[in-house]
Amino acid sequence: MHRRAPRSSRGPVIATTRSHLFTCFHYMFINIPCRTSDCVERMVVDPLRAVVQVAYRKGNIYEYTHVSRRAIANLLLNPNMSLGFWVNDNLLPFNCKTRCIGEVTRLNALFASSMPITDVNQPDYVVA
Repeated sequence: MHRRAPRSSRGPVIATTRSHLFTCFHYMFINIPCRTSDCVERMVVDPLRAVVQVAYRKGNIYEYTHVSRRAIANLLLNPNMSLGFWVNDNLLPFNCKTRCIGEVTRLNALFASSMPITDVNQPDYVVA
């Protein structure tokens, strides 16, 4: 039977060259199925980062940060809730968490089908 030497006599542990240090941005957007709404065309939510992206019927697409995770869970668990009602109740009031400490960003996207948009600074056109 092979015996290992005690840990102290093996020397320091050195990391291999295969280990890398990098920053990973993980986006986990969940597409909310189509529901009855006159103002919202499409909505995707990220409950881990508390981010919601909303495409309105008039063509604008916005990203809301610091959205209540409890409100996102309520939206995911109640399939009969209107998306417009949820937006008016959780994203737009003056005393909601998103308005007080969050940010609202207009996204550079032309169509709701291109959601979720993971790079906010990316332009909606290509310079040749």
